[in-house]
Amino acid sequence: MESLGFSLNEHSPKLWRLAWRAGIALPPPFQASFLGNFLLCAGLFPLGLGVLFALRETDMAKALTPYPGWVITGLTVAGLLTGLALAAYWRSRRIKFGLPLWHEAE
Repeated sequence: MESLGFSLNEHSPKLWRLAWRAGIALPPPFQASFLGNFLLCAGLFPLGLGVLFALRETDMAKALTPYPGWVITGLTVAGLLTGLALAAYWRSRRIKFGLPLWHEAE
């Protein structure tokens, strides 16, 4: 992958390396399906950001407390947009470099 111009963090993000060390069989993001990447990123982003908001005792967290519906909606929209952007990026790079999907490469 490095010979194609991918850095280590680009073709093996830290979340994927952590999952692989834990024994979770995730295909590399460039070889995963668009839907798989979208669901993973769209689900983990708002979850992680929500946990960060909940753990941090900041003025922003206190200001958002009276509006939990808006916070949940905002996190959901941010997660969907982030998932869509990352899945589209990884798909475009896979197509550009002619990489097969993971299940096709086995």
